[in-house]
Amino acid sequence: MVVDLPDLDGAEERAPAARLVVFDDRDAFRGRAAIVVQPSLPTWSGGGEAGRVLAGFDYVPVAARYRELRAANVRPPRRPAGGPADLLVCFGGSDPELVTERLVPALARGRGWRATAVVGADHAGRAATLPIPVVRDPGDLPERLAACDLALIGAGTMKFEVACLGRPAVLLAAADDQLAVGPPYAATGAAIWLGDGRTMDPAEVRDVLDGLVAEPGRLMAIGARAREIVDGRGAERVATAILDLARATDG
Repeated sequence: MVVDLPDLDGAEERAPAARLVVFDDRDAFRGRAAIVVQPSLPTWSGGGEAGRVLAGFDYVPVAARYRELRAANVRPPRRPAGGPADLLVCFGGSDPELVTERLVPALARGRGWRATAVVGADHAGRAATLPIPVVRDPGDLPERLAACDLALIGAGTMKFEVACLGRPAVLLAAADDQLAVGPPYAATGAAIWLGDGRTMDPAEVRDVLDGLVAEPGRLMAIGARAREIVDGRGAERVATAILDLARATDG
């Protein structure tokens, strides 16, 4: 049985520990399982017991479309020398604390980019009133991420999709759980961590972006490192571990 925390839904009662696989990216699991998967941090420090721990960015699962774009070696078109960079801004599907609305007015005055904001279907803010183009729940989000020069995003799972595509990212927390996972990921060199997007000065965010787009070589280095950190094969590694467990327990 494979479950994703926080919703155990009685899994520990319905499956023996020897056959239980738990995805626990918040280090919250306190029970017993055969495998615990922690893809968001380099190590797992939950209080439970695991026969095997799969921790670190090698186990990040990303959707098939991101792997396809990566395999096709999709790269954004070269922008003219001195021309604006394409900045994609997205803080998750719902962005419940409206980080998008908080930051974008300052970003619209950036000197070195043209920005587009992406919001999810559950976004309840007034994104349509923002001073940059806003796209709601686009079906081509992977292609948009693959084509941007820089992504300003929350520190949730989207950072892994951006990394798989080899795009540079600047991370801000848009929720409490992102405060713990953003800094260790950025420490690999795969992104830049700025802090809590709910409280950080929007002008400071704009100034950091201005500095980055003025250094295309640095952006390329961050993107290349991100592509190394998240190779798109995490789901395969996790699936292999689960199949090995099934064979062992069935045999």
